[in-house]
Amino acid sequence: MLGSRTIRIIAALFVCSAVAALLWPRATGYVSRFAVVNAPVLTVRAPVNGVIMSPTPGLAAAVARDDILFDLRATQTSRSEVARLRAELQIRTAEADALREEERLAAEVVQGLRARVVGETESELVFLTRKLEQARANRRLNEIAWDRAAADLARAEDLLARGAVPVTKVEEALFAKNEAEAEIDADDAEIAALKVEIGAIEAGLPSPAGTGRRDFAHDRLDDMMMALADIRTRRISVAARRDAVAAELAQMRDELDGLARFRPAASANGVIWTASRQAGASVTLGSDLFQLLDCERRFIEVIFDERAFENLPQGTAAEVRLRGSDRSFTARVVSRHAAGRGAALSAVDAAVLDPYETGGVKVFLGIDPADITDPGVAAAFCDVGRTAEVFIRHRHFAGTFDPVLKRLGLWWSGQKATLALWQR
Repeated sequence: MLGSRTIRIIAALFVCSAVAALLWPRATGYVSRFAVVNAPVLTVRAPVNGVIMSPTPGLAAAVARDDILFDLRATQTSRSEVARLRAELQIRTAEADALREEERLAAEVVQGLRARVVGETESELVFLTRKLEQARANRRLNEIAWDRAAADLARAEDLLARGAVPVTKVEEALFAKNEAEAEIDADDAEIAALKVEIGAIEAGLPSPAGTGRRDFAHDRLDDMMMALADIRTRRISVAARRDAVAAELAQMRDELDGLARFRPAASANGVIWTASRQAGASVTLGSDLFQLLDCERRFIEVIFDERAFENLPQGTAAEVRLRGSDRSFTARVVSRHAAGRGAALSAVDAAVLDPYETGGVKVFLGIDPADITDPGVAAAFCDVGRTAEVFIRHRHFAGTFDPVLKRLGLWWSGQKATLALWQR
């Protein structure tokens, strides 16, 4: 039998081995504080109001890529929306037609007013031109009268100097000359006034001495132009609304033609995460129909101490063992980010949300797709939600102690054999 000294040595070796097994991984690498298997969840929502014709398979049922998962038939509620849009389109079309007719009538009135203004302008220009010619003719007559009066005055003054006529004759001749001169001044003033009127009319302004009819036509034309512009603006607005309704109606018709039966297919191999309601149930637009767990894009979310952040680049190998399993496998780092409070969540709708809340560095490990043909894998939701133990050896220690560990392992195997013989 072994002595007490040997027993104490063996017990000490057991204790040292236990302590080494506990501390050695932390001394040579990074041990996970928390790790969980995760995967994206694909949510399918109702594109229309409808009735379920064929529900999804049951919870945790395996589905292959391109499998038809569900059958939904659109209900009359969606078609009533089409009828409402069709009625609104007819109303907008009628409004646009009425405004187009109103615009046509207003344009005719404007055209008539413009013709009236042009006619009045031409008529008044002809009238004023004739008056101008008459004023000029009167001026020529008054010039002749002035010349005659000037000659009579000169003759009377000559006769008065010879004593042949009295002074009154000279005064009468002088008065006639002054009267003719005043008539010429009056003709000049009338000619100038007529030129002003003609210039105003040619510039499109009301006649300063006109009858007022042309001024009324101008005002009426301005009012009708403003009314016509308002009608055109309203017609364009109604036409735009009509076109928008027509586009919405066409889009809804296309959607109904394509979604009279909504039968989505699986976009990945996975399992039913949330099953749909039973056949005959009604669903509304935008409501969740079912959820599919994507087992092709599984990953492991791991929390390490934040001191490991700079030492876990992409591609770093990690040893993973799911809790409850006696097998381990190797996975590689895909990405990492800080995991303090307020940090961004995963970029996908994951099955397990907020697995860990305290600080650290969150590392994502890529793992192989799950084999959904295995009933046990599908029933376990592709291991999503299972926690794991993850160890990443520090790169400075990678392979350094392998020979030593191999010898220690051989020595420990010999010690265990010796202990077994002693127990016999």
